[in-house]
This record gives sequence, C-alpha cells and structure tokens, in this order.
Amino acid sequence: MKYPIKVAIFLVLATIAVVLIEREEGRNSLQALNQGYLDWLVGNASGKIEDPAVTFLRVDKDELDEHNLDPRLDWAIILKGLEEFEPKAVGIVPALDWEGDDVLAKGALKKRVNLMPRMVLGSILGPAAGEGGEDPAISKFASFQNVSGDQSALPTAKKVIALPDEDLLSNGDPAFTHIDLSEQPESSPNGIRVPLLAKLGDKVVPSFVLASILAYEGVTTDDVQVNLGRNIRIANHYKIPIDKGGYFTVYHGMRGIYPNINSTSLTLAVSQFEDLTQELRESSQATLDTLKTNTIVIGYDQETEHRFELPTGSKISLAELQAMAIATVQSGRHITHWPLVGRILSFIALTAVGAFMLKGSRFRGIIGGLLALLLYAIISLLTFQTSLSWTPPVAAIAVCIVLTILGVILPRSSTSNPTS
Repeated sequence: MKYPIKVAIFLVLATIAVVLIEREEGRNSLQALNQGYLDWLVGNASGKIEDPAVTFLRVDKDELDEHNLDPRLDWAIILKGLEEFEPKAVGIVPALDWEGDDVLAKGALKKRVNLMPRMVLGSILGPAAGEGGEDPAISKFASFQNVSGDQSALPTAKKVIALPDEDLLSNGDPAFTHIDLSEQPESSPNGIRVPLLAKLGDKVVPSFVLASILAYEGVTTDDVQVNLGRNIRIANHYKIPIDKGGYFTVYHGMRGIYPNINSTSLTLAVSQFEDLTQELRESSQATLDTLKTNTIVIGYDQETEHRFELPTGSKISLAELQAMAIATVQSGRHITHWPLVGRILSFIALTAVGAFMLKGSRFRGIIGGLLALLLYAIISLLTFQTSLSWTPPVAAIAVCIVLTILGVILPRSSTSNPTS
C-alpha cells in the first residue's frame, strides 16, 4: 500500500478516535481512568510535593445528641481530650452557638477553651446587611491589608449569618467556612473549587482554611500578600495560586492522606479506664502523636453532613472539605491542566511520529505505536514533576493504539514504482 494512503487512513482514524474520546471526556465517562492516571503522576512527583500537617478530628453530631447533655459539655469534653497533647493549632468548623444560660456548662466550656491555643472558629456569611447599616459582627473578622488586583470578582458578603458562641470567641477568631450566596462549590477534574478570600463589607477577609494555615505558621494577615488572579504569598512559607475570585482547587486525592480520628476514640484514649486506654492508644498511637504537631480541624462528619461531591462521585462533609483544603495547601498539590495549545501540540507531535513510523515494515508501525506511548508517558511525567500540570491521557493513548493496529493490519508501504 502506498505510504500517503496509509498516512491518510491513520490521520482519519486518529481524528475520529480523539473526537469520540473528547466527547466522552465531556460526559465524565472516563473520570475513573483519568483519576487513576493523575494519582499515578502525583505518586511519582515526590520531590515537588510535601506531606500535609493536618489531623481531622471527626465528630458525630447524632451521637452527641444521644448524650442528652448540654452541648457545651460535649464540646468541653472534646477539647479536654486534646489538652494532653498540647496542640499547636486548633480550628472548629461548625459555627457553634447555643441557647440557654447553664452556668455549669458555660464554665466548663470556657475553662477548656482558655487552655487551647487561640483557635480558628467557623462562621457563615451572607449577602445582605439589611436595615441598620453594616453588621457589627464584621469587626470581629481579621482582614488583609496587602491586596493587589481587581476585587470585583471576589465573593461578596455583607452580613454574618452565624457567629460562634461568645465563650469560644474569648479565645478564638472567626473565619468563614461558607458564604450563603446560593452557589455550590464547583467540581473540576482535579477536585473542588473553594474560596480562600471574601469581601466582607469593605474588608478582604480570609477563609477558615487560610486562617488555619496562618495560625499554624504563627503569622498574621499583615504577613500575607494577596495578588488577585495570581497567588497568595504567606511570608516565606507558601505561594498559593488563586483566580480573580480568590478561588483555588482542593485536590480530590487528598482524602485519606492525612490522619483522622473520631472524638469518641480520642475521649476514651485519654480516659481513666486503663485497659481500654492502653488498647486504643496502641491502635491509634501514630494518629494521636500528630495531635501534638499538626493543625487540628474539628467538625461534624456524620453521613447527613456529606453533601459536597468529589469528581470521584463520593461525598464529603464541609469539615472534611476544610481539612482537605488545608492539606492541599500544605502539601503544595496545586494541580492544573495543560493549556489547550499544549494539548493540540501534543496531538500534532504524536501524529507526526505516527506518520513517520508507518513508512516501512509492519514491525516499524507496531514499534512506533509503543514508542510513541512510552514517549508521551515520559513527557507527561516530566511536565507534571516540574509544573504539576497534567492532561487526561486517554485521547493520546487512543492515537497510539490506532498507530499500533494499523502497523499490524496494513501491508508494507510501497512507492509509486510497482516493483519496489
């Protein structure tokens, strides 16, 4: 068969394969394959990625309700469980506020709160201040002074919908975990997009995630430079990429990488029941040790709280989303996609290699497909290791498979001379 005809067949079939696969990519039909590939890239980029320093302390609200205690006592018990470990930084995700004025419960909680490092406390913001001007609760939020860029794209709130109890605020600072703007966090192939910043009144304020990182590193908002559309620089510690709206992507693969423990296990591990305590400590010692060194995120994690969907289809709680976001920043897993131009160039390069390898024997075409696939994998890995940028591989693999199959079934190339 003449070489130009073989090349034409290859180009037509490769184009059809790419178009069909891109259509399936748009339908998320290949999500599992893409995530497996991304996890492989992450697993081979250790020099670019650090270990996170966050521990997730899971609380089952339904279980607490069964205790029939004043909820302040439940949370006093949880915080007491942490005292032995002298944690470096603690954040409580739910905006805890209670009715009633039980003096015993308030006293027990305040005592435990005052024995913690200054905490980060989850709060919820809303869009309208209503009548009466600016919400006075806004003054309780820390703000950034070093902000450059257009602030119009930032999520904007004018009211504090939920603020923590005053006893918690006596040794804690509020930071938003959610903005009630009737918008859900967007899911991307890499994870969930969440805001690190918001416009609250006339102030640019940090999210719970960002405030927790500042608390752990021992720096203030004055040590932070915000460059909207580019990055957030935290002293000499972190450089977090953000878009114009102050959003960044929480890498889906962070789930399960950091240690976690439920509050009941923690309470029992530090209890006076020696046999039970020893057994729990032996089984959870590695996790318990991280309570001394990591930032601790405490939040509700029962099934009814799992409302944020990952690209994998699994759902997580707001509290775990905060822990995953902190772990993403700490580990540097700021993963992006190849630009469209880069993908197009990669397809052009693959087809050029394929067209060249089809010239000659069948064996050359088969080897060409395998070599093209190997070359693509090496380039993808090196690109990821240097920039943490990736692209779904299935379309490129399909081009290599088309080349290999044509190398098997098409006869040897011939020239215009029939005797050749």
